[in-house]
Amino acid sequence: MAYNRWMYRGPNTRALIALAFIPLLAQSAIIQRSITVDGTMTDWTTPTDITNNPGQFSTDGPSISTASDLDHPVASVGRDLKKFSFTYDNTYLYFWVERYASSSNVTDWWFFIDNDNDSLMETGEDVLRVKWRGSNGKT
Repeated sequence: MAYNRWMYRGPNTRALIALAFIPLLAQSAIIQRSITVDGTMTDWTTPTDITNNPGQFSTDGPSISTASDLDHPVASVGRDLKKFSFTYDNTYLYFWVERYASSSNVTDWWFFIDNDNDSLMETGEDVLRVKWRGSNGKT
C-alpha cells in the first residue's frame, strides 16, 4: 500500500470536491480538521475517523473485476485507486489518497474543485494536478 497526503491552498477551501470517478455517497456532517503533514496518519483517524465518514471518503476494490473496482481495468500497477478522503480547515484543503500496489511509476492525479458548490465543474474553477513519483511517497 502507498499513502500520501497533500495540502491545497486556494480560494474558497471550504468548497466540496467534485471527482468524476467517485460515486455520490450518503452525506453526513463533514469533519473539519487541521492535518499535520508529518508522515503520521493519526490526524485522519482520531478522535473521529475522517476516512470512514460518509460523504467524505470513497473506497474502491482491487482491480480483479468491474463489480468491485470502479476504475477497472487499470493500465498499469500503482495507478489503481483504493481510498480517497478529504478534510479542510480555514487555510488548507487536505487529501488522503491510497492506491493498490507500490511501484516506481509516475502517476498524475487530477482533483477538480467545485469552488461554488453547485455540483458542476465550470470555467474558472480550480483543478489541482499532483504528480506521484513511485513508491517513495514524494510528490
